[in-house]
Amino acid sequence: MAARHGATVSRYPQRRDPRTGKTYYYHRAVAEWHLGRPLEPGEVVHHRDENMQDDHPDNLMVLPDQRAHMLLHWYLRREARGVQHLWDLEEWLELHL
Repeated sequence: MAARHGATVSRYPQRRDPRTGKTYYYHRAVAEWHLGRPLEPGEVVHHRDENMQDDHPDNLMVLPDQRAHMLLHWYLRREARGVQHLWDLEEWLELHL
């Protein structure tokens, strides 16, 4: 997030619900629709290709909490540096969550 004149500005697309007037993050609504249930408190929606504008359901991954999201990025950074992992990402997350 970036600060603009003291206000926080998000890089994620937001929508306003015309019925309630509440603002929501579109990627979280897409994830809820894809799962068929509301997101639990603390669940984090990750963009697989790291493009915050691509809210296609195949590009979204729901993680149980921020710790899991941090571990995911740690794994991906190591992979980008050429580290060969013993397990693929999904297996590795199962082992560490």
